[in-house]
Order: sequence, then structure tokens, then C-alpha cells
Amino acid sequence: MESLNNTSRTNFFASIRTRVIVVVGLILFLGLFIAVVSYATIQTVENNLESVLIEEAVVRDLTIELERNYLFARQSESDFFNSWESIGIASAKDAYASLNTARLVNAKVQLNSLIALLEAGGDDANTDILAEARNLASALNRYDVTFLETVNQIDRRSRIGGLENELDEQLDQLQLAIDPLNNDVLS
Repeated sequence: MESLNNTSRTNFFASIRTRVIVVVGLILFLGLFIAVVSYATIQTVENNLESVLIEEAVVRDLTIELERNYLFARQSESDFFNSWESIGIASAKDAYASLNTARLVNAKVQLNSLIALLEAGGDDANTDILAEARNLASALNRYDVTFLETVNQIDRRSRIGGLENELDEQLDQLQLAIDPLNNDVLS
């Protein structure tokens, strides 16, 4: 009986030892599994964060270039208005109006790139920014058209037989039409 007791105790201890080894093995396996899943998750988060940071850097660069080109366009507009009378309309158009147009084209290209990037992102947080960018595109187009119309009106005004001469002729015709009325009323 004593040998049976020893055998059962040995099996019992062997069984406990086996159970402990199995449990420790499972714990180590679970720990390794958790570490691998954590590492993969961290890599995914890091890659997503990196792509977001790259996208935001591109957005920032586009907006900086857009603002820069718009400000240069406004500067060339100012230079045009300050100099067309002194250097002549043709020279001012060549020097400043064409530069304004080129800067606006660059600004529109950057704005369109920005809009495309925001649309491709599909992020709900960018919805307001996208709406503002579209409004800005419309405003840039209006500015471009208005500036070119103003340049053309100044050009028309400054040409021989331009707007001032047309207005002077109309004033003379009006005066001629009024003179007989004044003479009739005064007589």
C-alpha cells in the first residue's frame, strides 16, 4: 500500500509539475501573442499617423504656396495701378498684369491640388475646409476676371479715341442739344 501511495503521490506531483509547466507555457505563449499583436497594432498606428502627417504637411505646403502666390498677385496688381500712368498702359500690362495672371494661375493650380487632396482623403473633418477651398476657388476666379476687366477698361480709357474721348464727344453732343433749348427758353 505504501508503494501505491508513493506512486500516486509521484503521479500527483508529476501531474502538478506537468500542469504548472503547461500553465507557464500557456502564459508565455499568450504573452508572446499579446506582444506580437501589440507590435503589429503599434506599427499600424505608426503608419497611419505617418501618412496623416505627410498628408497634413502637403496640405500645409499647398496652402503656403497658394497664399504666397495670391499675395504676389496682389502685389503685381498694386504695382500695375501705381505705375500704369507713368510707364504707359502697354508697359504696365506687360510687366505687371501678365505677372498677376501668372501668379493667379499658379495659385489656382495649387488650390485645385488642395481640393483634390481633400476630396481624396474623404475625412469628415475636412468637409468645412473643402467647402472653404471651393469658395476660395470661386473668389479667385472673380478676382481674376475683375482685374482683367479693370485692366481692359483702363486700356480702353487711355487709348486715343478711348473712353474719355467718347465721353467728351457725348458731352459735346449733349451741349449742342441743350443749347437750342436754352436759347428758346431765354427768348
